[in-house]
Amino acid sequence: MSSPNRLAGCTALALVTLLSLLPSSADASPIHQYRFDGSYTDDFGGPAITPAGGTLGGGRYTFGANQGLSLSNALPSGSVYSVEMMFEFDNLSSWRKILDFKNRTSDNGLYNYFQSLTFYLSGNIGASGTDLQPNVDARVVLTRDAAGNVVGYVNGVQQFSFLDTTGAATFTAVNNIMWFFQDDFAFSGEASSGSVDYIRIYGRALTPNEVANLTNPVIPEPASVVLVGGLIVAGGAVVARRRKSSAQPA
Repeated sequence: MSSPNRLAGCTALALVTLLSLLPSSADASPIHQYRFDGSYTDDFGGPAITPAGGTLGGGRYTFGANQGLSLSNALPSGSVYSVEMMFEFDNLSSWRKILDFKNRTSDNGLYNYFQSLTFYLSGNIGASGTDLQPNVDARVVLTRDAAGNVVGYVNGVQQFSFLDTTGAATFTAVNNIMWFFQDDFAFSGEASSGSVDYIRIYGRALTPNEVANLTNPVIPEPASVVLVGGLIVAGGAVVARRRKSSAQPA
């Protein structure tokens, strides 16, 4: 008969073996994930994202100019976060708003500016090249840390950074509401039609290395009972399968 200590040791070894076989995640643990596969729900059970017009189909949300999405009660802090989006715009001429921080009451925010990822803050920050292409998916990430450092990336490559001394990149409206792909109410012409493959939200600022290694979303599936080395290990394991995406590799 096996001793309790020996059995405990075997169980621990089985757990370590099981964990080593599970797929590792390069996605840096998002707190919310929206894949638009027939619904606006969060894969992790958080608040649903809300459309303003537009349609779901083919695993994407497609929107017209100044249609888009809003999300409330998703950020533990409106000043420390990362937002990741895989999307395409049809029209990249001039200013096209991507992300609004002040409940659409300010012209400041994250934009495309003639195919460059730009943060408008009483002047454009980061307009330096053709980072975005019309009708081509791009992985856009914006991060802000507790010190106010804001960094924007396209397909894993940093495009701009600045110190946000005025709080322009903080979500300060009720419930930290976030608006995607819609211009502010006073300047509603600075928007484009397009579509989005997925949006992910993180409760901290991702590092440049983490951003560079982001991959397409995984689909959470329920934990199951697993047989390892003759021992039954239950719970704690999550099997994930990768979702196909039209995105090009970063």
